Amino acid sequence: MVARKTSLVARNASADAWQRFDYTPDAVWEQSGAHSVLPLPPDLEATPPSVFWLNVHGHHQPQDIELTCKELGLPVQAAEDLMDTNQRPTLEEYPGGLYFSLKSIEKHRGTRVELEQIGFVLVSNGVWSVQEKPADLFGGVRDRLRTGKGMLRMRSADYLLYTLLDAVLLPYREVLSRWEETVDRLEDDVLERPHRRILVVAQALKRDLVQLRRALLPLREAVSALEKGQFDVLREENRPYFRDLREKTMDLLEGMEALRAVLDSVEALYISALSQKTNEVVRVLTVFSTIFMPLTFIVGVYGMNFEYMPELRWTWGYAGVWGLMLAVGIGMYFWIKRRGWW
Repeated sequence: MVARKTSLVARNASADAWQRFDYTPDAVWEQSGAHSVLPLPPDLEATPPSVFWLNVHGHHQPQDIELTCKELGLPVQAAEDLMDTNQRPTLEEYPGGLYFSLKSIEKHRGTRVELEQIGFVLVSNGVWSVQEKPADLFGGVRDRLRTGKGMLRMRSADYLLYTLLDAVLLPYREVLSRWEETVDRLEDDVLERPHRRILVVAQALKRDLVQLRRALLPLREAVSALEKGQFDVLREENRPYFRDLREKTMDLLEGMEALRAVLDSVEALYISALSQKTNEVVRVLTVFSTIFMPLTFIVGVYGMNFEYMPELRWTWGYAGVWGLMLAVGIGMYFWIKRRGWW
């Protein structure tokens, strides 16, 4: 498919933001707007032909998506896939193009993450990406296009797709790294100062790990199909890059499994530490109860109301009872220490 000189998005104004790059190894043209009326691409007669990247935010105007599919020569089914935000990451081949969708991390705060759907359409001379929300995941890709750093401007459209997919995986790595630091702190806290907050944070992390794992598992399958499949719009020279993408996805999944195992051990350690703390309290209370048991007996004896108790009329009776109780208490204490009970 040769570079088109027609609009790639519909004419009706909407709130969707778009940005378009057309580039060759030597030059780049950039256009953007806050509505869906895309100007005509520049008159590019360069050799080799230019590659385009069109990025659109939001699904507010379905007719815009449908018209873009028609202008790219794609079936209506491609528009339906792009607007379906609930589908799992998938890979589909259309006549003249390839559709790829995945879940990206829109934003993360603490242990909480929010996901968004991103759909990519790869044609022979460009990539069209449609984001569900206005999250900026591709700042690094834009900078590379503008400055000409790396191989991006010298490669074909499928290499651009690889670069965009790699950029989507970057927040996953950042979040996983942050969670690993959080889990390290939890391990220290559970040993030094066990608190119920540790269990709450661990449960929240495990819940979000399940969410991210559900997003990455089908992505691994789709990337594997992208690497191994025979598609007209993919060049053989770029196949190793998609293999690298699959390995990165595998590393993320393995990291999540390892983190989940550590969280399980943190929870077990917390329960063990809590049980140990409870046992310590019970042991201290038991020791005190054991020491005061004979003292309570002595006080109980002399608290009885019998008329004839000779010790009650003894001048040193009160001091004698105190001495007896002190002797018994101290003796009980050293006996317990000698037995190793405290």
